Amino acid sequence: MSTVFQFVCCRLALVAIVLALWPASHNRIAHAQESPTSQHAEVTKILAQHCFECHGPDVEERQAGLRLDDRTVFEKLESGKFAIVPGHAQQSELIRRIKGSGGEEMPPKEAGRKLTQQEIALIEEWIEGGARWQEHWSFQKPDLQSVPYVQNRDWPRDPIDNFVMAKLEAAGASPVGVADRRVLIRRLYFDLHGVPPTYEQIKAFEFDQDPQAWDKLINKLLDSPAYGQRWGRHWLDVVRYADSNGTDENHLYPLAWRYRNYVIDTLNADLPFDEFVREQLAGDLESLSERKLQAQVATGFLAIGTKILAEKDPVKKQADIVDEQIDTLGKALLGMTIACARCHDHKFDPIPTADYASLGTPWEVDTRGAILMLEDITEPPYRIDRMLEQLRAA
Repeated sequence: MSTVFQFVCCRLALVAIVLALWPASHNRIAHAQESPTSQHAEVTKILAQHCFECHGPDVEERQAGLRLDDRTVFEKLESGKFAIVPGHAQQSELIRRIKGSGGEEMPPKEAGRKLTQQEIALIEEWIEGGARWQEHWSFQKPDLQSVPYVQNRDWPRDPIDNFVMAKLEAAGASPVGVADRRVLIRRLYFDLHGVPPTYEQIKAFEFDQDPQAWDKLINKLLDSPAYGQRWGRHWLDVVRYADSNGTDENHLYPLAWRYRNYVIDTLNADLPFDEFVREQLAGDLESLSERKLQAQVATGFLAIGTKILAEKDPVKKQADIVDEQIDTLGKALLGMTIACARCHDHKFDPIPTADYASLGTPWEVDTRGAILMLEDITEPPYRIDRMLEQLRAA
C-alpha cells in the first residue's frame, strides 16, 4: 500500500474522530483550560492585542527593553523585577501592571483599552500553571507517540486503531460494526477518486472470494490516474492554482495547465515529498533533479498566482511578485504569514524584516524569466506561439 495513502487515511481518521468527539461550542476561556499549549496560544492573542505594540518584536517601538513575545520574558528586567514568575502570578510584574491603576496600569490609560477580567484571569491561570511556553508548531520537532493502551484489545487491527479506540473509550463510546463490502468499496472510491464506483464494480468486489481482494482494489485505485486528479486538487488549492492572475486585468496563464498536470503526475508517481517541494522552489537549477523538464515545469508554483500586472512601477511590480511568492511559501509549507514582515518585524512569529528580505533576494533574480513570461501574455498571440516553440524544443 502506498505510504502516501496510509498517511492520508491515518490523518483523516484521527481528524474525524476528534471532530466527532469535540463539544459543539466553547468560549475562549473554557477552550484554553484544556491544555497548557492551548492556554499559551490564547494568552499570546491577548498580549498581541494589548501589549505587543510596545513590548513585541519591533525594536524601534519597544519600551523598557521588555519583550512579551519570546522567552526573554522570563529574564530579569532593568528594574530587577520579573515580568513573569512561573507558578507565582502575584509575584509577576505583568499581573501587577495589567491590574494596576494610578499611572502604573498597562496598557497605559491613554491607550484607551484595558484587558477584560476574563483575559486577566486567563493570564493569571496560565502563570500559576507554570507559564508553559509553546513555540510555533512549525518550529517543533515531531515527537514519536507511543501506542496507547486500550481495554478493547480485539478491535484494533493496526496500531493506528489504538489511537481511535482510546478516544472512543475516553468518551464512553463504542465502535460501529464492520462495514459490508458495498459500503467499503464506495468509501474507497470516494476517498481515492472522488467518484462512486459503478454497479458492475460493486458487484465484482462483492463476489470476489480472493482473500487479498481489498488490498488489490486499493492498489488498483492508487495506480489509476484518477488518484492524482483527486488528491492533486488539494495541493493546487493550497498553492492558489488558477488559470489566470485574477485581480486587476485577469489575464489568462496559457501554460498554467502544465503545472497542474505536473502536480497530478507527481502524486501518481509517488515522488517523495522533499523532492516535490524542492522541484517547485528551485526546479530550474538542473543540479537538484534528474527530472529536468518536470522540475522546470514545477516552478509554476512561483509563476502562477495573483500578480498585479497593471502596476506601472517596474521596481514595485517586481517586489509585489516576490512578496506574493513568499506569502504562498509561508502559508503552504509553514502555516505562517511571512509576508507580514515585508513592512515590519512580524508581530507574532520570530521573523524580522531582514530575514524576509533575505528570503526574497534569490527570487528577485531567478524569477525574472517567469515575470517576463507573465508580461508576454499581454502581448499579441505570436508571443505565445514563440513560447510554445521554445518549450517543445527544450
